[in-house]
Amino acid sequence: VEETEATEAQTGLKDVVLKLGRTDISMGVGYEFTIPLDCDLTYEEIEWSTGNPGIAIIENGVVKTLSRGTTQLFAKYGDQVVTGWIRVK
Repeated sequence: VEETEATEAQTGLKDVVLKLGRTDISMGVGYEFTIPLDCDLTYEEIEWSTGNPGIAIIENGVVKTLSRGTTQLFAKYGDQVVTGWIRVK
């Protein structure tokens, strides 16, 4: 058995590097934007969040802007975390 297969079986995680196609997003209030993935994962496999859910929220990779401001975005898969910025004008 290869080491990666054993690791996947133990953790339930794929041997994939979490990478987003965009980590700096600017848009107006009331818009939606799907963050492009640059890795072999589905949106549902990633845990999404923002630093300030009053400014923007992320559900399955879709950013929804709620009010003006800047907040961090977080994408988490296993012990990997990718951060970025959402700027709402």
